[in-house]
Amino acid sequence: MRALVRVALVLAALAVAAALLLPRWLLTDAVAARLRDAAREATGHPLAWDDLSLALFPPRLVATRAVLGDPAAPLVVADRIDLRVRALPLLRGELAAESLSLDGVTWTVRRTAQGLQLPFVSVPAAAGADAAPRAAEPAQGGGDGTAVAIDALRVERSHVIWEDVVQTPPVRLELHDVAGDARVAGAGEPLALSLGGTLASGGTLRIERAPAADAPDLAVTLAGVDLAPFAPYLGRDLALAGRADGTLRARGPASALDALDADLEIASASVRAGNVTAQGPVGVTARLRGALAQLAGDFSLDATRAELVAYGGAFRKPPGAPATASGRLVRDARGRLGVDGVRLQIKNMDGRATPEPGAWRLDAAPFDLAGWGELLPALAPLAPEGRVALGGVRVATAPLAIAGRIRLDGVVLRPGGRGPLVLRGALVGDGDALRSEQLVASVGGQDVAVSVALTDLAGAPRQQTRLAARDADAGA
Repeated sequence: MRALVRVALVLAALAVAAALLLPRWLLTDAVAARLRDAAREATGHPLAWDDLSLALFPPRLVATRAVLGDPAAPLVVADRIDLRVRALPLLRGELAAESLSLDGVTWTVRRTAQGLQLPFVSVPAAAGADAAPRAAEPAQGGGDGTAVAIDALRVERSHVIWEDVVQTPPVRLELHDVAGDARVAGAGEPLALSLGGTLASGGTLRIERAPAADAPDLAVTLAGVDLAPFAPYLGRDLALAGRADGTLRARGPASALDALDADLEIASASVRAGNVTAQGPVGVTARLRGALAQLAGDFSLDATRAELVAYGGAFRKPPGAPATASGRLVRDARGRLGVDGVRLQIKNMDGRATPEPGAWRLDAAPFDLAGWGELLPALAPLAPEGRVALGGVRVATAPLAIAGRIRLDGVVLRPGGRGPLVLRGALVGDGDALRSEQLVASVGGQDVAVSVALTDLAGAPRQQTRLAARDADAGA
């Protein structure tokens, strides 16, 4: 028995000695240099650390205060990197990675005029979908005793920063408390990813990627995300604020997206398209294609539950009245995002809205004015009915100017609640003036030719009205 105890003590002493001495023997300067080379090969950036140690139970390599990239402007800074290694290769003086745990990491992704600076690869700004380089495949070891293929990644207490100095003004987004994992099922299999965090500007993000071949590359779930920081991406004629819930689904690398699909519900939304604003819940869907700086595609908005206001309150849609818009998101010559080919449906009007410099052009087939008094405050006292059509009506507000034709087809007005006044003809915009064209009013069963002119609409409007009748019954 005493002999067994002595043997056990000797074995324990040898185990302790091995635990203390083997790491120092295995972790040579040459091995550290090979690790740096492997990291540069896998990421395209230099890797440095304050301290590097090797533990045997379980076998793992631990680096503290590791920095990836230029130390003056690093892409990744980690408080602790724990690289789990396989035991048998370790005994042969080789390092074969198994899993990686990152704790207290700050990841920075920058977009500059030269392209995206990613923690894995830098992407030229002008590279297309076919030309954009892909992230380097992990090094598999080439006889130098180092293999860095990693099957599993775990992230805790981390921080992601997006910096875009190309936009005006520059954009900076920060995602705090990032935690999650990534895993590869086997050689050649796609990456499964699940990460989540809280935006500094408000709301949470969850990023997931299912390994199924027919799944989108990334699915991003938003909850209460403040949209104000994203405003610089929307261009001059389109603004969007509020808090969003919903999903974004992306295919392809960030440098050359094959598709970006959005299905969002924006609470307390503030949407501006030209001179039109929406306040309240708004549903947004978009199907975009192209590289990050050239995204374009289709969109739709549903503002039925929101209030719409246009042209200084001349138009005001209350919550509950139907209002939808759909069209294309396009880029101008400067790459700014705008809209085109917009189909606009408000109440019973189904028309087209076309943005022009400083104005919007509206076209709509004939629709009934019944109930439009609640949308056009100036018409409310007249209780309008009858049909109206819009032909190339262009409205600008800086200064106020109107062009195009408003056709009146049996429009019925009841001024002061009295008998109906029926109008046929047209109103034609002419800059800061509005005049009638072949306008006839039917009053008491008699037709009266009406000539109306409104001038100086942007200043102190003046009105001129002329009436012409033949064989009129004055009593009627």
